[in-house]
Amino acid sequence: MRRLLFGIIGAALLFGTPTLSFAEPGTSGVTAGTNIISGGDAGTVGITDTVGDVVATFKVGDSGTKSITCAVATVTIGQIYGGKWGTLTEDKSELPAKSVDYEYQLVNLGNATDVFALALNASGLPSGWSAAVLKNGAAVSSLTIAEDAIATFTVRVTIPGSANDNEKGAIAVTASTSYNDGAAYIVGGWQYGGADSLTDSATTTCSSAIIALTKTYQVVNPTGYTGPNANVPGSLITYCLEYRNTGSADANVVTVTDMIPGYTTYVTGSIKMGAIGDTYAAAVGKTDAVDGDNAQFNSNVIQFNLGTVAATASGRLYYQVRIEGEGSSTTGSSTFTIGQNYGGGIIFYIDGTGQHGLIAADSDQSTGVQWYNGSNVTTGATNVAVGAGQANTTKIVTVQGAGSYAAKLCDDLVLNGYSDWFLPSKDELNLLYGQKAVVGGFDSGVYWSSTEYNSDNVLSQYFANGNQGVGNKYGAGYVRAVRAF
Repeated sequence: MRRLLFGIIGAALLFGTPTLSFAEPGTSGVTAGTNIISGGDAGTVGITDTVGDVVATFKVGDSGTKSITCAVATVTIGQIYGGKWGTLTEDKSELPAKSVDYEYQLVNLGNATDVFALALNASGLPSGWSAAVLKNGAAVSSLTIAEDAIATFTVRVTIPGSANDNEKGAIAVTASTSYNDGAAYIVGGWQYGGADSLTDSATTTCSSAIIALTKTYQVVNPTGYTGPNANVPGSLITYCLEYRNTGSADANVVTVTDMIPGYTTYVTGSIKMGAIGDTYAAAVGKTDAVDGDNAQFNSNVIQFNLGTVAATASGRLYYQVRIEGEGSSTTGSSTFTIGQNYGGGIIFYIDGTGQHGLIAADSDQSTGVQWYNGSNVTTGATNVAVGAGQANTTKIVTVQGAGSYAAKLCDDLVLNGYSDWFLPSKDELNLLYGQKAVVGGFDSGVYWSSTEYNSDNVLSQYFANGNQGVGNKYGAGYVRAVRAF
């Protein structure tokens, strides 16, 4: 027997079998090949554990009590198939005459060592493009994975130098077991038997302009020390984002967004922009407000609007935060609680600092709106993490433009004096589901997240049971806006 994991969604918006199981079924159980032994006599059949022996006692006439034991009954545990992708593969862009590597993690959730065959479908690649499945740089067609272990491999897509700008190539990789045990059946919301493979896909776009980003930082403690172990409460962190257009064409409408990390407080007015080589002191200061100076700070999000970045152009973007705690300049901390009415809505998440978190609007912004703006395009809004919803929403709106769709409804929302609402990421939406009774006003249908799965699909959540999965962008889903504090 084997097991293919997938969430049972139960809503028309979600289709097919998600290529990644977001929920875990628990343990894979007893290891295949283990014998469950019952009955018998330890002295006659050599069983070292006599617990559970079946014994009959009796008398004949006035004789003493006699006893017998029955024969041993042995049940051998069969094998269960349990495959899962460890990560979701995100679409990528690259220059002509370059290669793109897609890193895969394959998890064996079964109860025995298993051999997974790897099949690559490269029929979606244009002429001249190529792809290969690699392990440590060498071609590979299968992986042997121990019970509960993780194996990694790479799918490398090579773009020819003759490729045109915005030319796209699609690949799909399938991992499958070598045995089949018949028709599928469902127990406890999980499918056993039936299909014995997992498939994931990715689309590579040839781009004549690519923005490369690197992030560095410097820590200065309250005494001015910058050496090892300077990262203590009260220390100042200066982050530097260095960008460069590595292509041969201009990159337009370039936006760089970063989140203030947990356990830190943004230093008001610390945003700066400069050229490569400029130190923080030499860079040009920007205001925190949305005032047309190409930079802003809003609800723990730093955003730099770079406009057009010419071919080979580059620059540096700076901002500062201070580590919270003893010695920090932060004073007057407030006490927040889940369910508290605050900041234009209801608090449903508080981070480890106790001072930051997420707020939900107290009612839905739509009971049925599409995620896309009339056509399927890749927005790059693929981050699933808590803290990524604002950046995802910005990317979606920047690419899709004006219209009536999920992210735009949140981005345009002005509610209770606040205008910085956004569509929650996959993980933020899951946190919201966990507090749906506290926040209130939810339907039992499918709610959109801002996390894009690929050009056609997006991650969403069924609020009847909490299952997360993949849905068509053209479907009609519910929308609940959130904001950060």
